[in-house]
Amino acid sequence: MCVYSSTAIALHIYEVGEEIGEGGFGTVYEGISKFLREQPGCSKPLFAEVALNLLLKRPPLSPYIVHMLEWFEEDDRFILILEYPQPCKDLLKFMVNNMQRVNESQTRRLMYQAVLGAKHCLDRGIFHRDIKLNNFLINTKTNQVKLIDFGCSDLVSTSGYLGDFTGVCPPEYYKDLKYEAGPTTVWSLGIMMYSMMCRCQPFKSLEDMTHGSLSFNVRISTDLISRCLAYHPTERATIEEILQHEWFQQGQMSGGAQDQDLITKIVPASSSN
Repeated sequence: MCVYSSTAIALHIYEVGEEIGEGGFGTVYEGISKFLREQPGCSKPLFAEVALNLLLKRPPLSPYIVHMLEWFEEDDRFILILEYPQPCKDLLKFMVNNMQRVNESQTRRLMYQAVLGAKHCLDRGIFHRDIKLNNFLINTKTNQVKLIDFGCSDLVSTSGYLGDFTGVCPPEYYKDLKYEAGPTTVWSLGIMMYSMMCRCQPFKSLEDMTHGSLSFNVRISTDLISRCLAYHPTERATIEEILQHEWFQQGQMSGGAQDQDLITKIVPASSSN
């Protein structure tokens, strides 16, 4: 991949549009290729995010990650050109807008993609650190889910991490100020899964979380969520165990017909984005 010493070439290739949002360490703008008329996102990150995105681009690519298309360097910043699925929403807004339409079976298929995106990061030696609903984009026509925002990410450390944490904090962080990539990622996925299924957060207070007080307000399959939200990190499921769990296996997608069924149930063809 080429490194550019100025953004002049970037601005020649891309039209910078409206601000989309804020990432971990940068601002994201809508961008349109002047030649291909594609619509990527343009962010302004630190160098570490460039390096992590390069790791994620090593083949085979994951369809569940928003990938970096190219990058440009200035004296005081780097500019990333990222995929920008259209039309899309973050998964939190999508769930709020479709609260009455998304059932357990459909949540299963959305979460399966989210878990695969998180697994791809760990497989590449990357700890995302901020797994949550609004860090996933969903294409509202295809319901494909992609993980975004690597501004807070780090390389996986076999010795764990100490000190500040930017994402959904697991109980071991409050107990020891220490946490590890795998169990913390699983904890964050469990929070997501519970929120999507129960339409609320799993813990009302820090005391509830540290005492492992987990209750369910709807009749759903609770075993997988309970394993992801186990108080002790050594008792949590691994990413591989999540994917092999019967809750996912019973609804594993086997073809385009099922994909289309999910699309028409959640987003009727006549509805707007």
